[in-house]
Amino acid sequence: MPIEQLKVLRKQANFSQEYLGGELEISQSTYNKKENGIIPFSLEEIKELKTILNLDNKQIINIFLD
Repeated sequence: MPIEQLKVLRKQANFSQEYLGGELEISQSTYNKKENGIIPFSLEEIKELKTILNLDNKQIINIFLD
């Protein structure tokens, strides 16, 4: 599942789920559910992750739209 790439990129950046959840103004528990594909990220959250993790458009498409 492409969303799993997000976990790899988060770990490469040395960010915790708690940290990214805080940046997105959601709980660590909610972030975990989103990162594991249980509930979807909103467009605004995807935009914020793009900035925080320095993702390019191709990565966004591969992670969130494939």
